[in-house]
Amino acid sequence: MKRAPTLNLNNSEQLDIEEQIKTSSKRSPTPTVAALSRRSVAVSPGNTITLPVLGRDITFICKKIDANFVNKATMVYSDNIRLQELLDSDALDDIMPTMTKSGQQFPGIGREISGVIEVADGSRRRKAAILAKKDYLVLVGDLTDKEMDYLSETGNDHRKPSAYEIGMRYKTRLEREFFNNVSQLSEDIKVDRKIIKRCIETASLPIEVIKCFKSPNELSARAGERLAKIYRSHKESVMIIAIELVKIKNELTTEQVISKFETVLPEQIKPKERFFRNGVKATYKTPTDVTFSLKNAPEDLIKQIEQLLERNLDT
Repeated sequence: MKRAPTLNLNNSEQLDIEEQIKTSSKRSPTPTVAALSRRSVAVSPGNTITLPVLGRDITFICKKIDANFVNKATMVYSDNIRLQELLDSDALDDIMPTMTKSGQQFPGIGREISGVIEVADGSRRRKAAILAKKDYLVLVGDLTDKEMDYLSETGNDHRKPSAYEIGMRYKTRLEREFFNNVSQLSEDIKVDRKIIKRCIETASLPIEVIKCFKSPNELSARAGERLAKIYRSHKESVMIIAIELVKIKNELTTEQVISKFETVLPEQIKPKERFFRNGVKATYKTPTDVTFSLKNAPEDLIKQIEQLLERNLDT
């Protein structure tokens, strides 16, 4: 777990700027993964292509993995922040139609380790190929860990990792590198402590709750923090709701899913208010929990109330 995406508070894409998850680390002047993919789109299986990665020219061979063996012959790079368990046809709705109809458009990129191809860029395409039962194309080259890190991180730029996935990475880095010191992690990745804590709170939710959303990206860090608080005090009820919600998640909006979980909270009874003349107001939380407010009340009225209270409290 060497790298962690950071949060860029840019309000151009989302209404809630604090929840926007975007990599802000400085990029190498080498082409982006998207640019590399465009250059390699015409490469046929068995052919080679030389592409620059972090300033080094690397020769890749294009391999086609039979649809029946994609799951066993390939694996996702261990430091890729994307959680494969959360990738289903709903989370991959931007590429599944094309994959199903026409197959893969751009090859993934990775390296071969002990006979298995380790994919740095293209984990979503890999999962889509598995779900659609399509062949998987991947460019295989002699990549270093640093280059795999770069390709993995920039490859996720097409669809940003969710607050849940970001939070999982933050939790790991806190434990392994920063002895659970949030301030040090905040300084290292240049992300506000509050946002780090929100993502970590979101990551404390069981994955069964995250699966109730069509895509993990639908759950913002702010909403995730709220659900985490509900889960801590109503674990059993939340898990029961999750079992039912995951069956009908395609029928619900993000707000409706969150509202379903919020039904475990006790109903808040709004206090009743009664207004009297002379600026006197009584607020009734319960029949025996009443607050009186006097504003610009006559002095003799105040004295009468004081005398009444004194008589009753003295008995």
